[in-house]
Amino acid sequence: MARVPDKYLQARNDEILAAAAECFARSGYRGTSMSDIAKEAGFSVGGLYRYFSSKDLLFHALVQNSSDVAKETWAVPNSSSEAAAQLRSLIVSHLDMAASPLCRSGVSLDIRLHGEALDSEVVRSEIESAYADKLNVITKLLAAAKRSGTKKRTTTKIQVRSITVETRAQGRVLISLLSGAAVQLLTIPNFDMKNYKKVVLELVDTWLVK
Repeated sequence: MARVPDKYLQARNDEILAAAAECFARSGYRGTSMSDIAKEAGFSVGGLYRYFSSKDLLFHALVQNSSDVAKETWAVPNSSSEAAAQLRSLIVSHLDMAASPLCRSGVSLDIRLHGEALDSEVVRSEIESAYADKLNVITKLLAAAKRSGTKKRTTTKIQVRSITVETRAQGRVLISLLSGAAVQLLTIPNFDMKNYKKVVLELVDTWLVK
């Protein structure tokens, strides 16, 4: 039997994850069945199970895929000046993406899953893991960016990035501000993203020069 090309398998896998995201955003984790996902993806139920043996495993893959993308996007540069610039770019791009109509289903999915985390151990565990990954990366980026706020600015490589309790707390605050904007965009008419973005950037600037 001829071997199925890896590119084909990856493409089909991506189609399933995209379909699952749509279904979860529309009906929530508990309200979505494997049959729903198969229909959305244009698969037979049996065909879907050949890729994912359970809804839990499919959900894990979806969350992990999102975390992997975030890690790649939020990779920490080797110099403090680059880190500061990247931190600001990250904030702007994240808020702009949240405001895009193309991302509304993703925001809706995020809101639904946070609600379901109160009653579902599976959902809670996956969200907790995703936040841990995001916090790990963003605190490293913050710690690196803070070096550019000192009197001795440098573009040399940073060998040690010390993450303090304060920096970790700031990371959590920043994640909350970014996620909170997406929620408000869906629920508040005429949400003032322009000034929200301005204030978030000004706040982070005060952290970097403290």
